[in-house]
Amino acid sequence: MKNLHSSRAAVVAPPQVALHDDRLPAAEVILGPEIVPLMELVVAEAGGTLETLMRRQVLYKPGRRLVARFAARVSSGGQVTDETLVALTDGSGPPAGCLVVGDGERTVGVWRWPFDPYLPGLPSAIEPDRVRAVIADLGGQPGPVRLTPIAYRPGRRAVIRAVVGDQVLYFKLVPIVEAEALHQRHVAVADQLPAPVSLGWSRALGLVALEALPGRTLRDTLATGQALPLSESVLDLLDDVAQVEPSGLSGAAPMPSAIRRAAGHARALEAFLPGQGDRLRRLVDRLGDPAPLRPGVIHGDLHDAQLLVRDGMISGLLDIDGLGPGDRLDDPATLIAHLSALEAAVPRARVRVRAYSEAIVVEAGRLADPADLAHRVAATCIGLATGPFRLQQPHWRAATLRLIALAERWAARADRGPATPTRVGGSASS
Repeated sequence: MKNLHSSRAAVVAPPQVALHDDRLPAAEVILGPEIVPLMELVVAEAGGTLETLMRRQVLYKPGRRLVARFAARVSSGGQVTDETLVALTDGSGPPAGCLVVGDGERTVGVWRWPFDPYLPGLPSAIEPDRVRAVIADLGGQPGPVRLTPIAYRPGRRAVIRAVVGDQVLYFKLVPIVEAEALHQRHVAVADQLPAPVSLGWSRALGLVALEALPGRTLRDTLATGQALPLSESVLDLLDDVAQVEPSGLSGAAPMPSAIRRAAGHARALEAFLPGQGDRLRRLVDRLGDPAPLRPGVIHGDLHDAQLLVRDGMISGLLDIDGLGPGDRLDDPATLIAHLSALEAAVPRARVRVRAYSEAIVVEAGRLADPADLAHRVAATCIGLATGPFRLQQPHWRAATLRLIALAERWAARADRGPATPTRVGGSASS
């Protein structure tokens, strides 16, 4: 085990974040000034010198795990490069394959992109020669390959965009034990949902190869004024999701309702927003218990970037990793919450976004009463309030408080009557 040591003062480091978790004492190391000498250590082991370090993402589960992703500038051999570094503290200890640093009581695991110990196939998935071999194993005939990392959630998943000739593929990297189930999930819904088709998977790499789908995200479509799908078509798609046979979704556990999950999100918020605990507890108490279950298969994370739109029609449903049994009202509630939050991000399209959101509210009314729906939207907004901190936005505290206030407004709306029916979509001017 290596020990923490003092840092060069020249390194530009991220600001300290106060987060106290008795079960994760090393969280204070990762979010404080001690992270700098720790990261200098991992960079030095690769023969480089750390120049700057900026925190870009924090994934936090109270009492269980905290993972932080950093953007770093590293000098080596007269050249300066941009790198991604990751630090983790976990109640069960750091994984094998990462650098372990600590002072006896606080232990942190550190790694550099792409050497994620949970995603052992990631280094191969960004190496063109290895990718060509993977495509050949899947029955393709690749030519030149261009690879672009699209998304990375340390320890959980990564997405790589691969352009092979005139074909576009997406490689999703997950822990090896999850890859086959993810592939089978895409196969199971291929005839029922507009989800990406799986071209195959690699057990050795924990990789699933997915075809690209046409269209732009609903988020982009709303922001740019292009033709929208009719609001009822979103609920029609969710009807199709609900009819998926659960037996084809290997390993899918029932998802707790958004209201059940709200208390956990509130605890996470309280950990890095001291002084908001009473407010958050009052908000969670207002939500009460969820209404009786409306069982069916649900997407589990439906938002405006998961739906693709082409020529005013839904052309794709992305990220079906969490597809499984749940309460059918949670999917439209999640989408409505995301759209409500989107209003502030697209001022020029605020009226359009709000109208579309209200139309979804009306359509979801055929599943439940407005009060139950509003409570679930409020619960989802509590979860969304963890996002600004997770993404380390420059003014994350203010953004978090705005989302908590949004949740409070939806909780208050539960006492109101149903909305006026609205039909939205089908033309660029809607």
